[in-house]
Amino acid sequence: TMVTAYQNAFDILKEVADPESTLDTYGQTLVGDSTVVYLRSQLKSMFTGQSSTGGTDVNALWQMGVSIDQYGKMSLDEDKLNTALSDHFDDVVKTMTGGYNNLGSYSTLAAGFAGDAFKKLTTITSATGILQTRSDNASQKKVGYEADLEKLDVRMKSLLARYTKQFGNMESLIAQFNVTKSSLKSTFDAMNKASSSN
Repeated sequence: TMVTAYQNAFDILKEVADPESTLDTYGQTLVGDSTVVYLRSQLKSMFTGQSSTGGTDVNALWQMGVSIDQYGKMSLDEDKLNTALSDHFDDVVKTMTGGYNNLGSYSTLAAGFAGDAFKKLTTITSATGILQTRSDNASQKKVGYEADLEKLDVRMKSLLARYTKQFGNMESLIAQFNVTKSSLKSTFDAMNKASSSN
């Protein structure tokens, strides 16, 4: 279950950052966002290295058959896990939970891979965590962009009205010039006709 949950989280973080993702809704939504890099790093660090409450013979996940490759993919060797559980059950429990049950997210006690990951994930997803903070910042920027677009729309409408009026005035002026030109042409034609008659 832990491996599946980890892999699901890691996969979705990969999809949101992938500029070529075809995943509906979430794909390509956070391309280039540093939050994704931070979350992937935090997620990986929760399950690598030694446990904060390691046992005598088992103190790392790889000793229980859990491994993470260079691309961040987690996998489970069930034979290794079964051997660890059969031969070092108490160490496995201590390494995973510190021997505690139901520690709260505010506990300062070291709680093994599972307990420490729970506390870290609770912080990340809390009302003051990075996810909510980034979401709030994005919402504020969206409101700002919408306000800017409304102002731009007003300016564009005003500009359109001004140019439309100027265009109308120009057409009126051209029409007046054409009337004057016709009038002058008639006058000149009449003068030429009169002078050629004399």
